[in-house]
Amino acid sequence: MENSFCISPKRYVPKTKLIQPTLLLIHNSYELQLLPASNQIGILMTLRQIYRIFSAVLGWSALGLQLYLLIAIAVKNELPPITGVMKFFDYFTILSNILVATVFTALCARSPQKWSRFFTHPKVKTGVAVYIFITGLVYFLILRHTWNPKGLALVADVLLHYGMPVLYGIEWLLFTPRGRSDGWFFPWALCCGRCFGVKFLGSIPIPLLM
Repeated sequence: MENSFCISPKRYVPKTKLIQPTLLLIHNSYELQLLPASNQIGILMTLRQIYRIFSAVLGWSALGLQLYLLIAIAVKNELPPITGVMKFFDYFTILSNILVATVFTALCARSPQKWSRFFTHPKVKTGVAVYIFITGLVYFLILRHTWNPKGLALVADVLLHYGMPVLYGIEWLLFTPRGRSDGWFFPWALCCGRCFGVKFLGSIPIPLLM
């Protein structure tokens, strides 16, 4: 009778001890689903806020890098540094990315101040989505073939023309109520202003006003 449970030299293990780890694994896999709805919403809101903070930091970093590169080019060409700053604000890509970074910053701040409420308004967010969509689409279809950036210029190029449009597109698709927007005014106004500049100044930064 002593060896009734020991057919082989292996030690007998009760079935209950084998079942417990399996039950624990199943319990852990469904832990999030068993949480109260309020806790699940809190987790999702935290993840969304982390996403927005990451996007804001990345956007301002890309803009800062591009400003540094333009100032460095101006100094290299024996021009005043202010020339690089002026050229910085002369690109539609820069202006649209400034708006995107500002919207992400306002969303992170969640401040009751007027500027924050303005940039987090659904119509404003939709208008900014139009601007950054134009930036990414025109660059991808036409302008990316016109130059071959390397090093830090490549990093800034990828972030401003691909990274930020994708990040903001996700923000707009998932977290912005749909509604009418007057966002087309800014691109058309910029286009007319640039055409005026070409008429009287005879120069334009790069093709298609970008």
